[in-house]
Amino acid sequence: MADEDGAPLGFVILHGGVIEHLYVQPEHQRRGVGAALLARARAVSPGGLALWCFVRNRPARAFYAREGFIEAEETDGSGNEEREPDVRLVWRA
Repeated sequence: MADEDGAPLGFVILHGGVIEHLYVQPEHQRRGVGAALLARARAVSPGGLALWCFVRNRPARAFYAREGFIEAEETDGSGNEEREPDVRLVWRA
């Protein structure tokens, strides 16, 4: 979790090398919080990271691209609960 004076700004949940959730409160986005959370995830999983992101979430996809993630696989969404097309992003050290 990232915080400022004890107030949460965002969090990352990692399961093995898979980022299950990365969230930054909207008022704290574009201030380096997400990058700091990814740095922590990279420290825990230096061999690589992966995550799924909805195709329509262009801001998140752009963020991960800036952080060195590449798009490895895209689906039509039939395999997720939301039935939304998604993309698997990966980062390797």
